[in-house]
Amino acid sequence: MTKVKQLVAALSLALGAVAVAPTQAATVTFQFDPTGTGTFGGPALGTLDFAPGNSIAVGAVPLAESPATTTFTLVTQSHLGTFIAADGSGNVPLSTGELTYQGVLRETGTRGTIGTTQVGSFVTNGGVFNLYFDSTINRNGITGTGFGDGVRVLSGTVGAGDESVFSINTAKAPVLLDQHNPAPNGDDQHGVKSVSGQGGGQLSLSNITYDANYFKFSGGSPGQLILDLLFNTSFIAPFSETEPSDTVVGVTPFYSGATPGTAVNGLVGTTCVSEFGATRATPCDFHFQSDANGSFAGTFVPEPGTLALLGIAFAGFGWRASRRGMSPVAG
Repeated sequence: MTKVKQLVAALSLALGAVAVAPTQAATVTFQFDPTGTGTFGGPALGTLDFAPGNSIAVGAVPLAESPATTTFTLVTQSHLGTFIAADGSGNVPLSTGELTYQGVLRETGTRGTIGTTQVGSFVTNGGVFNLYFDSTINRNGITGTGFGDGVRVLSGTVGAGDESVFSINTAKAPVLLDQHNPAPNGDDQHGVKSVSGQGGGQLSLSNITYDANYFKFSGGSPGQLILDLLFNTSFIAPFSETEPSDTVVGVTPFYSGATPGTAVNGLVGTTCVSEFGATRATPCDFHFQSDANGSFAGTFVPEPGTLALLGIAFAGFGWRASRRGMSPVAG
């Protein structure tokens, strides 16, 4: 094989590798323009740090004991607390308006017991996530309204297989579900109590689509970038850093009990009741505080035009070689 043939063969292999193989995933910084005009003059951002929000595991109580499983819908919502600068220099507040998210997930859970602790293990089966920008701040943490309006600026598909856990200390007596600012607001859940527990998990979003008038990502044009949004989330009950909302993604939580004054969030019962006294049959819901932060990871792929230009260049190289009498395909 001539040196020219060897070189062209190597270039062909390299071009083929580039054409089919994106580069390795890496953290992606971004900028956000609240004017929606595609004007990006702010600092590079690395993290979306959301404020503590609300989640409801709909129909998850009672949770089946392993090896049996319970499949349910999880609804969740919150608003952005602050961005975090990509260089680690600190918080970057949203200059105007509000960013809110809503998610609807499908999950499978099992219950186990370790001493006086009940441990729930959960696996995500999929779902959807939407991020909204509203120039007017109209969210209401008590009613749960105003979280899914404005302009939808980003959407994603919740991946299957993400895991989370939640542990409940069964030896601790139930306390009021609303432990946030007992004065002057008082108890906003009309006497509903709750078991005490905590947990956490990770969530991955793929098939990300976004409005380029609001988001700009580093490292390449939108045609080159395959985005993922990775979340770390902590869970807690009762609520301590925000209000338990009347609704979450339009869903009203139903707790175990016959009347709001006797209802206990997370306790197994024979009747389910809302904070306003409406009743329904079991299974009941589990209402908890969730606190999330997310960052983007991206995989970059070459632009088709770039590959075409490389191909033309390689073809020209082969033509010039043949003009000198050195056929690139000669043995």
